[in-house]
Amino acid sequence: MEIPLPFRLELLPSPDLSVSQFLAYRLPNQLQEALTSTTSFWSNQEVDVPETELLSSLRKFPIPSSALSEALQDPPTHVKSLLYAHLTPSDSAARRYPLWVARYWYEVTHLQRFAKGPWVKAEAWLTSNRNSYRSPDRRYLCESVQRLLLSVPWAGLVQGFSNAEPRVALATYLSNSWLTTTHIDQQLDLLRRHLFRHESTITCEVVGPRFLQRLNDIRVSSPKDYGPTSNRDRHIWTVGEELRSGLRTRLCGVVNVGNDHWVAVAIDTAQRKIFLGDSLGGDGSSYLQESLRWWMEVHVKGTFVFDTLPITRQMDSFSCGIMAVNAVKCFAAPTFSLISANRVSEERLSAFLAVAEDDVNATATVGDSFIPPGYCVTSKMQPAGDEGVFFLRDLVLMPTAAAIPQLAIQPTAPVTPQQPTAILPPLSPWSPPPPPLPTSSTLTVPEKPVPSSSARRSRSEADLRKRDPGSRETLKQQDLFKWVKTGVSAEEAEASRKRRDAYMDEINAGQASEDQEDQGGRAKRRKTELATLRKQEQRKRERERDIASGRRDANGKLKKAKSLHLVSESASQAVNVAEVSRPNRAFKEDIRQERGKVGRPRLHQYKAAILTNWMTPLVWSIINRVAEQCKPAMSPAEIVRELKKRDPILFAKLAPQTLGAWIDRKQDPPAWSIRTLERVEDANRPGGVKTRVGALTNDIQVPYPEVSEEFLRSIEQLREAHVALTCTTIRGLLIAHLQHHIPQIFTTPSPDGTLFRCSEAFVRKLVHRSLGWTIRRSTRAGRKIPPNAEDILSKAFLRVAHVVKHEDILSYLIANSDQTQVTLAQGANLTYAKIGSAQVSTLGSDEKRAITVLVTLTNDGTVLPFQAIYKGSTNASLPKKDAKGMQEAVAAGFLFESSKTSTYWSTQATMRNFVEKILAPHFEAVKVRHGLPSCQKSLWLIDCWSVHRSDEFLTWIAVHHSTIIVLFVPAGLTGLFQPCDVGFQRIFKHSLKLSAHNDVVHEVLDQLKAGKTVSDVKVDTTLAVLRDRTVNWLWTAFKALNKPETVKKAWQMCSAGKFNLSYESLTSHEARQALRELPQTDPEFFAELTQPRTRATVPTLSPEQIEVEDAAPSSDSTPDDDSDVPLTELIAYQAETQVEPASEVPAVEVAEEVYVADESGGLVSTAEAEETLVEAVGAEIIDATPVSSSGRVRRTRRLNVRYHNEWWHDHADEDEDADG
Repeated sequence: MEIPLPFRLELLPSPDLSVSQFLAYRLPNQLQEALTSTTSFWSNQEVDVPETELLSSLRKFPIPSSALSEALQDPPTHVKSLLYAHLTPSDSAARRYPLWVARYWYEVTHLQRFAKGPWVKAEAWLTSNRNSYRSPDRRYLCESVQRLLLSVPWAGLVQGFSNAEPRVALATYLSNSWLTTTHIDQQLDLLRRHLFRHESTITCEVVGPRFLQRLNDIRVSSPKDYGPTSNRDRHIWTVGEELRSGLRTRLCGVVNVGNDHWVAVAIDTAQRKIFLGDSLGGDGSSYLQESLRWWMEVHVKGTFVFDTLPITRQMDSFSCGIMAVNAVKCFAAPTFSLISANRVSEERLSAFLAVAEDDVNATATVGDSFIPPGYCVTSKMQPAGDEGVFFLRDLVLMPTAAAIPQLAIQPTAPVTPQQPTAILPPLSPWSPPPPPLPTSSTLTVPEKPVPSSSARRSRSEADLRKRDPGSRETLKQQDLFKWVKTGVSAEEAEASRKRRDAYMDEINAGQASEDQEDQGGRAKRRKTELATLRKQEQRKRERERDIASGRRDANGKLKKAKSLHLVSESASQAVNVAEVSRPNRAFKEDIRQERGKVGRPRLHQYKAAILTNWMTPLVWSIINRVAEQCKPAMSPAEIVRELKKRDPILFAKLAPQTLGAWIDRKQDPPAWSIRTLERVEDANRPGGVKTRVGALTNDIQVPYPEVSEEFLRSIEQLREAHVALTCTTIRGLLIAHLQHHIPQIFTTPSPDGTLFRCSEAFVRKLVHRSLGWTIRRSTRAGRKIPPNAEDILSKAFLRVAHVVKHEDILSYLIANSDQTQVTLAQGANLTYAKIGSAQVSTLGSDEKRAITVLVTLTNDGTVLPFQAIYKGSTNASLPKKDAKGMQEAVAAGFLFESSKTSTYWSTQATMRNFVEKILAPHFEAVKVRHGLPSCQKSLWLIDCWSVHRSDEFLTWIAVHHSTIIVLFVPAGLTGLFQPCDVGFQRIFKHSLKLSAHNDVVHEVLDQLKAGKTVSDVKVDTTLAVLRDRTVNWLWTAFKALNKPETVKKAWQMCSAGKFNLSYESLTSHEARQALRELPQTDPEFFAELTQPRTRATVPTLSPEQIEVEDAAPSSDSTPDDDSDVPLTELIAYQAETQVEPASEVPAVEVAEEVYVADESGGLVSTAEAEETLVEAVGAEIIDATPVSSSGRVRRTRRLNVRYHNEWWHDHADEDEDADG
C-alpha cells in the first residue's frame, strides 16, 4: 500500500518547497460526504488505468472525505484495485486504480488538514494584521514574515532548538491560538542563546516547562528517591546544586497551571525570593508553590518567601504564554522590557521571525546528504550536564510526507481541589510522553501537617520568629505555608550529601565511557537503517523492471512460464484495432494517392484512426453473440467482461458505458436500440457524428419544414438570378430568415447544452447536403521560405537594431506599412453552385470587386489612418460623401483615392500621397509632441515591392523627406518579419468580414420586417452599394483594432531567433552586445551596416522573387476564419499562436475550448469541429447516440455567453447604434 517513490515525488509536494510555494501547491479537492460503506471502493479486477494517465487523473479527481480515507487504509486481502466510488457514475469512477491510491488519499488528507490547514489560517491572520494601517510596526513585521516564508521549508523539523518539532508548529505563532509547550521551549531557547552571546558569566539558569513538571512529580510521588543517584532526575539535581554552590544565583522559567494557563516563575537565591508572574493577576497554584519551596529547602539553606514577578496583564484569553515569556526575559536580562497589552500581535510576529530565521540558518548548515530521497532527519535533543549543552541522543528517519498529528492542545476539564493537577499540559504529540502522574488511588493529600521527624515536631512558631525577628511579613508568609514541609533533618541532610558525593564520583568516572558507547551505538544504528533503505530501493527497482518486462504481474507477483509465453506471443501480434475496423478510410486514402497532386494542396498527412468502429461486421458479430448469452438482463459490464475474456486486445478500449448506450432499456426485455441497428447496417461506412444540420432537418424528423423549404427555395432563386452567393452571404440570409420567423432557435439549448449559432461550417454542410452545392476558390503560388531564412532574419533584425541605436530612434518613430486586398463581395469567379455545373455565371462578372488598403502600424502601438485605393480615374469611383462612417473616417485622416488606372493597385502617385498626408505628418507631430528636433530620424519598414525599391521613389524620399530612413523586409519573408502581415492583416480582414456579414443580415431583416415575402427579398450586390459600405467597414476595424496591446503584439510576433521587433528587444542588452561583436563574428556584414546608404544597399531580387513580391495584393494569404468567430477570440488566438521561422503551418494552440483551427488554419466553432473532425479529436469526441435510460450521460458543455443581443456581429470595440 506504500506509494511508489516516483509517484510520490510527482503527486506530493517536495519537502524542499518553501511555505509560500507549499501554499501555492495545488492538492486535489476533498469531498465532505458522510462516511459510507467501503466495499464499493474495492474491485477484484486488475488495474486498467495506464500509467501515462495515472498522474493526471489523480491530480484532477477529488478525493473522498477524511473518514473514508482513514477507513480505506486496511484493504481486504482478495482485492486487486481501487475505484473512485465516491464520485458520481462516470467513466472516471468506473476505472480501476492501484491500491496504493488509498494511501495517497490518506496522505493528502493529512497534508491538507495538519500541514496546509494551519499555514492557510496563518496566512489569513497575517493578511488581516498587515492591513492594520494604524500600526506601522505591525505592517513592517508582517511584510518581513511574508518575505521569510519564501525561505522557510514547509516540511521537516525545526532545526537549532532543543525540541526538533515539525515546522507546521510555527504557524501557531501567526494566529490567536494558545501557545503550546513547543513554542515556550523555543522562546526559552532563544533567551538562553541571548544570555550565552551577551553575558560573559551566566548566572541565570533558564528552565523549560518539562523541568518544573518533573519537579512537581518528584515532590508528589517520590521525594525520598530524589538525589544524585537517580539518572532520570540528575539534571534537576545538578541545577539545584549549582544554585546552592553559587555557580548560578538566579533561575527562571515558564510553567502551566491547570492545563490552560501559562505562569512565569523566577528564583533569586541572593534575595531568598521566589517570584510568580500571572498575567491574569492570580498568585499561581498552591501545588506550584509547594514544589518550588520544597526544592529550594533541599538544596539551599534558608527560608524563601514568595513575591510577584512584574508582568503585563493580558486583555484576551490566549496571550498568557506571550506575557509569561516576556516577563521571564525581563527578569533574566535587563535589555528586555515589558510589552504593552495592545502589542501582542507584534510580539507574536517577532517571536516567529526569531525562530524561523534560526531554523533557516541551522537548516542550511545541517549535513544531511546521507539521507535518501523522500526522507527527512528527525533528531531528538536532550539536555545534559551543568553547561546546558545539548547532545544528539537519537536519530530517526521518517518519510517527509508522513501524516502529521494534530498540534492543537485542548484544555482539559477543571480539576477538583481534592486531586493534585499537573503543572504542565500534555506535551506536543511529537515529544516523548511524560511519566504518568499519580492518581487519587496512589496519592493522598494530607489535611493536617505531616511531620518528617521528631526534631521537626519539636519546633514551634516561636522558633521560626527567632530566625527572623521583627519580620511580620515573614511570619505572615510562613502562616500561609504552615501545612508545608519547610526543612530537612540533620540525618536527611547528611544522606543528601553522601548521595551528592557519590553522584559526582559516578559522573567523573563514567561520563567518557558512556558517551563513547552512545556514539558507537548511534553510528551503528544509522548505518543499519541506511543499508536497509538502500536494499529496499534496489528491490523496488528490480520489481518495477520485472513488471515492465512482463515477468511479474501488476501486483508484483512472478508469472508462470506458460503465462509469460502466451502474453509475449499475443503482444507481438497486436494491431491497430481502430484502423482495421474502418477499412473505408484506407480505401479513400488509396484513391487520394492515385489522384496525385490534383486540387488544393494537402496540409495534414493521413493519420491512423483513433476511434474503433464497433459496428463493423466481424466485430459486431462477436458482440452480438456474447450479448445473446447475457440475456435477458443484457448487463453492459457483464458483456464487456466476457468480450475481454475472449479477446483482450480487440476489446481493450470498449467500456461498459459505451456499450450501455447502445441498449434500449425501455423494451422488455432490453434489446439493441433502433439507432444502434441502423449503425450496424452502415457496417464499414460509419461516417462521422451527426452535425448541426439537424437543427433544421434530419433523417428522422423535420422540426421546421416550412422555414427550411422557404429558405432553400429563396437562395435557389437568387442563384438562378446569377447572384454571387458566398458562405458569408448565405449565412447572413439564413440568420435573417431564422431571426424573423423562429428566433427561439437561437436561445433553445440542445441536449448537450450548446446553443445553435448557424456557423459557417453548418452553412457549408447544409447547402452541400440539401442542394448539392459546392464552392471552388482560385489559388496562387505560395511564398517559399528560403533555406537560410534564419540567417536572413537575424541580419534583418541587426540592421533595424543598428539604425535604431545609431540614430537614437524612439519607438513612436518606427513604422511598418503594407498593402492588402479587400474584397467587396467574392463575385465574378467565386460562388456556390450545383455540383457538376457546366456553366456558372454571376452578376458583375466583368467587375473587379476589390480595393487596396494601405495599413500602417507604429512600434509604440498605434494604427495610422488607412489609405483606400479604388479602381477608376475620377471621383465617381470613390464612395459617396454621405456614406455611413465617411465623416468620422475623414476626420480621423483616412485617404480615399482612385488609382487613375484600370486596376485598384497602389501606384507611385498614391504612395507619395500617403507619405505626404499620413506618414510624414505623423512623424512631425510626434517630434513636436515629445520636444524632438526636426532633424530627428525616423524608420519606415516596407516590403520589397518594385515601386518601393524603384530609384524614382527612393530618390523622392531622400529629397523631400530626408529624415525618413527606409528599410526593407527580406523578400519572401514578409509572413515572418512584417508586423502588418504577421499580426494584423488576419484580424483586420476578419473585422471587415464581420461588418459585411452584419450588412447582409440587416438588409434582409429590414425587408422582412417591411412585409416582403421571402421570394421578394433581394440582396443588393451592385458595386456602388458595396463600395459605399467599405467606408463603415474600415472605420469599424480602425476603432476595434487601434489598441496598443494588439499592435505591439504584432511587432513582437516578428521573431528572429531569440530576438523580435518589439522596442524592448531592439534596444536590449543582448541586441547591443550582438552589434558590438559583429566586427569579429561577421566583418563583411558589419561593413555593409556601417557604409553610407546608397542604391547599392537596396536589396536585389531574383526574377522569381520579383514575381512574388510584385503580385497583386490578395486576400488568400491569410487563413479564412468563420464569420461566427468573435474578433476578440481571434485576437486572443493569434496572440498565443506564433509561427516558427522554419515552419509553414503554425502549431494550433487554443486557450479555451471554444474555437479550433480547421485544415486551412481558419478558426471554426468547437462544436462543429468536434462533430466534423471525428478522427482527429480522439477520446474527446461526443457520441451522438441519445442518452440511455440507464442514467449514463454524456459530457455537458457549458453555454456560450459571449453573444449579446445581436450576437452575429461581434467586434472588440462595439459602439454601433445606427443599425439597431
